[in-house]
Amino acid sequence: MSAYEQPPLDLGAVCQRWRNRRHSWRPTGEGGFDPTRYRVREMPNDLVHTAKAFVLAHHYSGSWPAVRFAYGLIDTAAPPAGQLVGVLTLGIPTQAAVLTSVFGRLAPSAHR
Repeated sequence: MSAYEQPPLDLGAVCQRWRNRRHSWRPTGEGGFDPTRYRVREMPNDLVHTAKAFVLAHHYSGSWPAVRFAYGLIDTAAPPAGQLVGVLTLGIPTQAAVLTSVFGRLAPSAHR
C-alpha cells in the first residue's frame, strides 16, 4: 500500500486519513467509506477517557480540548468488533464568533 504525504492533483481519486497524529492520502480503491459498517455512539463520562486517549494518539494537535460532548465512530465490521476508529468532540467555544464564522446561520444560545 502506498501513502502520500501531499495530496495528488486528482483529489477525487484519494481520501485523507489520520493515524498516529500524521495524515496520509490513500487511493479510494483501497476501500472508502461505507456508512453501513459504522455506528456513532455517545461517549458517556465512563468512556470519555477512551475518546481522550484516541484523540491524543491520533489528532495532529496531540491535545484534548474542553469537551462538553464526545461521540465515537465505531467500526462494526472489522475485527475487533466494535473498534473505535474516530471521535467527534463538541465543546463550548470561548466566543460566539467561533460558531458563526463557520456556521453563519447558527445562533449561539443565550444563557440566563
